[in-house]
Amino acid sequence: DSDDDDENVKYKTVTHPFSLKAIDKLEGPQPMNSAQKSKARKRIIDLEKQDKEHEKRKKARNEYENALYSTRSFLDDEETVKYLKSPDDKTKLLLLIDEEERWLYGEGANAQTDALKNRIKVIEKKISPIQKRKEARQKIPDSLSQAKKSLSENEDAFNKYIKSKDWLEESELDKHRALLKEKKDSLEKKETDFTNYALNAKLPFTDKDIQDDVKAVADNLKALKKIKKPKPPQKEVKSKGDLVKEQTEEELKAKKPIITDATDNVKFENVNVENIKSEKLNVESIDVTDENMGLKPGSKIPENLREQAQKLLKKQKLKNDIVSGKVDPEKLSAEELADIMS
Repeated sequence: DSDDDDENVKYKTVTHPFSLKAIDKLEGPQPMNSAQKSKARKRIIDLEKQDKEHEKRKKARNEYENALYSTRSFLDDEETVKYLKSPDDKTKLLLLIDEEERWLYGEGANAQTDALKNRIKVIEKKISPIQKRKEARQKIPDSLSQAKKSLSENEDAFNKYIKSKDWLEESELDKHRALLKEKKDSLEKKETDFTNYALNAKLPFTDKDIQDDVKAVADNLKALKKIKKPKPPQKEVKSKGDLVKEQTEEELKAKKPIITDATDNVKFENVNVENIKSEKLNVESIDVTDENMGLKPGSKIPENLREQAQKLLKKQKLKNDIVSGKVDPEKLSAEELADIMS
């Protein structure tokens, strides 16, 4: 019976409120406030600056050590002694290197970057002139040899080029020949100076001077090749009338005109025809008579000679009229022009 009673019992849900207090308990570092963050950033920047300064100082110290080592090796080279101003210079420079090494591993153990760089400059100032003098001297022989070869090649190229350029002005060719000779002589003098000057003396020329000699000749040949062949003078185009008039004038200069106001002598196949008078001739109808040919009336002249004389007189009269301006050659027919110019 009790089990049945339990099944019939109804339960009521009752809510009971409780107050809870939240407590933050985080694991690890606590978040920083703005002041702490600012301080941290500043420290990071300072540490980065220290690291950079340490790297610079380390680099400067290595460069200083290398400068000391390379300078000592340079001075120990027997060839270097020849380039020193005085034999005592080597001793003085080696003493300087010893002194610098003692400072580096003593007082300068913790030297800052600027102090190390200043010491490097002191050494370079002492050694650099000797090194440059030696390097310049060693470069000169090859430069002179190459320069002489270049000038020789330039001369060959010049001679080959002008063979087919007969239109070039002789003054331009002479100018290049003179420049070639000048620069060849200059190289010869430089070669002599190089041999005569002591190794520790400053040469009166540099490697650049040698290159400039070669460049001057090369540039002049290049300019010479840019000179273009001159164009032939254009022939004057003349009109048909000018050609006829010129030919007529030339003929008049070369020989006496047949028809003039004076009396001339003309030969036709061994027959003398004298005293041809232009004023008795008519250009349109020219008749050869005994009178206008200067012959006695009744003279026997072969008919073929009369015809030849008539043609010649007419042709010469027309030429004279063209020269005097009485006749415009432009208005003549092609057949008349061909007859006059024949």
